[in-house]
Amino acid sequence: MGILEELLERVIKIENILSESQKEKKARSSKNGLSADEIINELLENKFNIKMDKYPLLMDKNDVLPLLGLSTSQQLYNILNNSGLPGAKKIPGIGWRINRDVFFAWLYKNEI
Repeated sequence: MGILEELLERVIKIENILSESQKEKKARSSKNGLSADEIINELLENKFNIKMDKYPLLMDKNDVLPLLGLSTSQQLYNILNNSGLPGAKKIPGIGWRINRDVFFAWLYKNEI
C-alpha cells in the first residue's frame, strides 16, 4: 500500500470516528491512536525527514525561504505578490504569514 493510500485510509477512519458520538469517539480514538495532524506529521517526518512541529503554525519569510530553495526575501515577495502561495496572507502591520499545514500540504502534494 502506498503512502497516499495509507494516508487516505487513516483520514477516512478519523472522519468515521468524528461522526460517532463523543463516548464512542473517545473509545475508538484510543484504539486507533493517531489524530489527522499526527498522521500528516508522521508521513512528512518519515518520507521527507521534516518535523512540522519545529515550524510555527503561522510561518514567516525566514521559515519559508529555505523550504522553497530561495536565496533572497525579494524572490519570495515576488511570488507572494504576483502568483501567491497557498495559505499565505498579508497581515497589515505585521507582514506575510503562511499557514504551516496548508504550505506543507501544497509543497509535498505530488510527493505523498
